[in-house]
Amino acid sequence: MNFVLQTRQSIYANKMRYVRKIQGKTKIDRMRNYKLRMGLGMIPLIEKKELANLREFGRVVIMGST
Repeated sequence: MNFVLQTRQSIYANKMRYVRKIQGKTKIDRMRNYKLRMGLGMIPLIEKKELANLREFGRVVIMGST
């Protein structure tokens, strides 16, 4: 496993540990990560990335029209 992938997984695991702590859940409760995130009103990572791409595309379109 390369360093970048290992770092990403570590960050993701720490973030989910934080989310579980906020909601008062433990790994023993065996809840899916997406249910924990939805309980806090967090946007799924894929949607977040798509929104960022659309914002960037909007900037390109505006810059191209002037």
